[in-house]
Amino acid sequence: MTSSSDKLQLVYNARIWQSLDDDMTWMTFNGDNGYITAVGRHDPPLGRFPLARRRDVSGHRIIPGLHEAHIHLTYLGSHLHSVDLKGCRSIEQLQQRVRSFAAERPGTTWIVGRGWEQQLLGRFPTRHDVDAACCDRPVHLIRICHHASVENSLALNLAGFHSTPRITHCTLSVRLSVCLARVRNSKWSRTERSNSTAFS
Repeated sequence: MTSSSDKLQLVYNARIWQSLDDDMTWMTFNGDNGYITAVGRHDPPLGRFPLARRRDVSGHRIIPGLHEAHIHLTYLGSHLHSVDLKGCRSIEQLQQRVRSFAAERPGTTWIVGRGWEQQLLGRFPTRHDVDAACCDRPVHLIRICHHASVENSLALNLAGFHSTPRITHCTLSVRLSVCLARVRNSKWSRTERSNSTAFS
């Protein structure tokens, strides 16, 4: 029976890339699954590996597999409290999802949704489309790529875009994103809500 140590291989005299440190010069890895088991600088453990399981790479560059598996817990949490718009195949379906979400969460200050695609909807959604789905609270709907969004009139008004007729289609403005982030992170009271002037 072959032991796990018999599957290990040694690579040395290398320049092994480290993202935040100087290069390593040797590493050992499992020949079956490719997992790196040890790395080091100078003095590779040549005595532990027969010739068949060690390789001098003559100073060549090695970049280990660029797998950086992680999750953003804050984003995941916020995503679970947003409208899932993935797969919506019409403006009406998008509106219905927003309406249902808003009705189920009357205490939610901001309605945030994610995942719409204009190719599936038939066109870009507009602020008027979003107004028709929910107008008593600000609504911020983010495209599936996270590089574009559409808002209702109340959200645009709170972000400082007052009575701007040109803002009708999907918003690509960095300024708007910054404004919305600032407004969403601030306290928006019922008094401010009642005093806010929506777009005409």
